[in-house]
Amino acid sequence: MEVPNSALGSKAVGLWHRTLVPAHGAGRDWITAERGAQPLQLFLVLGLTSAERDAYLAGEPADDARFVTAFAHALEHTGGYPTAETRRVAGTMLPEILPYDPTRPASFPDNGRTLTDDAVDAFLAILTNGKVTEDKVRASRRSARRVPLPGTAAQRLTAERGKQQQVGSWYESVARAAGRWVLLLEQSRLKFFSQKDFQIGFKKLRAPSSSQAPPAAQAL
Repeated sequence: MEVPNSALGSKAVGLWHRTLVPAHGAGRDWITAERGAQPLQLFLVLGLTSAERDAYLAGEPADDARFVTAFAHALEHTGGYPTAETRRVAGTMLPEILPYDPTRPASFPDNGRTLTDDAVDAFLAILTNGKVTEDKVRASRRSARRVPLPGTAAQRLTAERGKQQQVGSWYESVARAAGRWVLLLEQSRLKFFSQKDFQIGFKKLRAPSSSQAPPAAQAL
């Protein structure tokens, strides 16, 4: 979703989202099934106990102080934080909102997030207590390009071509991975599918030549 700064006013705000699903039973009201704001923080939430996780996902940021102890315990395991330090770090992650001041430039994690901000690296550093500081993935230049909003026919055509290029790149990545999977399956003698099945499933791709396919994959 994209909204202009003018829609947020001139004061700092805390942004978060939630997913609502129909409730079962009489009344058919809506209930919260999931919520969040900080990229990847859900992975830490999944490490909580079942009761804590359900309560967190169904709650609201205003009540997040009750989860500081649970987050601190999880951080003690993921990052090896000293016990006295875990509550301080957990307190910086709660309440789970994305702070944003429209009068300042957007920059994650201090003020909103731009399309090119590396949120993964920032989260890994917190999760591991600085033991892992980057995921070795370069920033995408493509994400920095602004996709035109639907308007004139020319704009719509440009947007559609961009989507097709992204899908094509994804198919190529899957095809390369598929060749490796076929090789591993042959080595472990699990033959649930063949290389031909992949070529049918991804028929937009050009099938690799026999000279390029690994020997084990050719045997399928």
